[in-house]
Amino acid sequence: MPLINLWHEPRADGPYTPLFRTGAVCSLSSREQQQRGVHSYETHHGLCLFEREYNGYDDSDFYMTYWDEQAGMPVEVMFGTTRGSCGPCMGSSVDATPEVKAKYEVWCAERERAQYIARRAEKARQLRAARATDRELAELSGGARALRVRSLRRIYGPEKFAGIERLLRTRKFRSSFRENIAKQIRDWLVDPTPPYPTPLSKRQVQYI
Repeated sequence: MPLINLWHEPRADGPYTPLFRTGAVCSLSSREQQQRGVHSYETHHGLCLFEREYNGYDDSDFYMTYWDEQAGMPVEVMFGTTRGSCGPCMGSSVDATPEVKAKYEVWCAERERAQYIARRAEKARQLRAARATDRELAELSGGARALRVRSLRRIYGPEKFAGIERLLRTRKFRSSFRENIAKQIRDWLVDPTPPYPTPLSKRQVQYI
C-alpha cells in the first residue's frame, strides 16, 4: 500500500484542502473528520522504500522514504503522528517495486562513492595545509627543518600542538614564563641533536 493522505471534500469555490500531508497534522478528531466529510486518498504507488519512527518526549512521528522519479533521489516525509488525528494515514506502508529498489541501490552506491571521494579530497587538503603550516613554523623558529616541526605534531597531537603553534607565532609575550617555553621549543627545533626526545616536560605542556 502507498502513502495515505487526508483531505476535505471539494468545495464549490475551490479545490480540496489537505489535512495531513508531508507533516501537516490534522487537528480534527475521528468523529469530526466524519462529520466534515474528511476522506483519504493514496499517492506514491510503488515508490515507498522504507519507514521509520521517531520517538519524542510525549509523542511519536512516523516517516516514509519514497523514491522521487523526477528528482532521481529518495525523499522522506512524515506520514503519521500521535500528535494529532491521522488514523487512516497509519495504513501507509512500504510497497517499492524491484525497479525502484534497484534505482535506490544505485543512488546509494553513487552517493557512497561521492562521499568517499570528498573525504579523500578533504584529507589531502588538510595534509597540504598542515605541511604548509609546518614550513611556516619552521621559518619562525629560526630556520628549523619542517620535518622537525612535523615530528612535534605527531608527538603532541592536534590539541597540544595547537598550543605550541600559538607560542611559535607570538611575537610579544606578556608572560616571561610562556616566552621561555617558546624559546625552549625553538631551541629544540633548531638543534640537530637535541638532548631530550621532546622540548617540553609534562608539566610545561599543561600550561601551553
